[in-house]
Amino acid sequence: MTQSQQGEPKRQRARRGVKRKMRLADVARRAGVSEATASRAINRPELVRQEVRERVARAIQELSYVAHGAARALASDRTHSIGLIVPTLRTAIFAESAEILQQALNRSGYHLIIASSEYDKAREFHEVRALLQHGIDGMVLVGQDHSPELWQLLETSGLPFVTAFQYAGDSSYPCIGVDNRQEFYDATRFLINLGHTNIAVLSAEMHANERLAARAAGARACMEDHDLPAPDMIEVPSTLTDARQGLRRLLERNPQVTAVACTNDLMAFGALAECRTLGIDVPDQLSVIGFDDLDIAEHTHPSLTTVRLPLAEQSRRVGEYLLARIEGRDAPSSTRLKASFIVRESTGRPPEPARTAQRGAGEATPLHTPSSKRRARSAAE
Repeated sequence: MTQSQQGEPKRQRARRGVKRKMRLADVARRAGVSEATASRAINRPELVRQEVRERVARAIQELSYVAHGAARALASDRTHSIGLIVPTLRTAIFAESAEILQQALNRSGYHLIIASSEYDKAREFHEVRALLQHGIDGMVLVGQDHSPELWQLLETSGLPFVTAFQYAGDSSYPCIGVDNRQEFYDATRFLINLGHTNIAVLSAEMHANERLAARAAGARACMEDHDLPAPDMIEVPSTLTDARQGLRRLLERNPQVTAVACTNDLMAFGALAECRTLGIDVPDQLSVIGFDDLDIAEHTHPSLTTVRLPLAEQSRRVGEYLLARIEGRDAPSSTRLKASFIVRESTGRPPEPARTAQRGAGEATPLHTPSSKRRARSAAE
């Protein structure tokens, strides 16, 4: 250590070589714009010309500038962050939806903060309260089934919020999503139109998931409306192994089943895997449908007939709703979206004994015996 360094205060020595923190003024100077314009380019990019946004973005990158969140919030009365609480991060459908929503919000200068409730209402309340304390401008919840304490917390906060993934026309709260009951009703009707009269439902556990419960209710309503027996129904934990065991139990309990309607694709993947193990030909001996249309659905063998959720449109509309409410603009409080029914190779007409039984001929015999392939290439009328 040199003599001059020995006489130098420790704090000054610690700061030697430390680069000065970049400020908004530095970014504005580098980009050749005013501080107000630089601030708008960061906080409200839609109000700034693309050429200016690019210059500011380039300056930010060159200077390694990071906006101070608390300062931004004080200056604009906004944090430019949106909270999203999902039931689980282990399900592909929520991960994909979060990514799409994040991209939509980023284009308007907002970022997404994600937390998981693990289907626990007490934990969900804790996560929402933590996000409110952290400081957010809006909130997205999944579905309509939340604790009274949570609804009260959101109402008291005055924070714009919206629910997704479940449309409920009679809801007192804003919602954007599909009508799960109706979508599964339509999927069940597709099977009935193919000629199936003995349909079972394989579902993940429904006690904390009103979307799955609504789908199962749709299947029951459809069977009843067509004067058919209520569907045999089994609930299992949400794993492939349990889905496989659930399919086996269904067939042991009711060998006459010719179609299985699964309340999500994971259940359907397990059902297809177990059918291969049992030597059951899909769709010759058993038709299988899912719900979600995950990426792998078109690559299974056979490829899976399923319901495709409009994730991109849902995320776009959720973002538009929240931004409108944050900015004090009117927006539709509820939006019902329509899913798409994707027909692939896992569905077909029931085996011949089942069609004979429909005409009242012969006694019931086990239907899971080899037969020729009859795949449904398009939706039944």
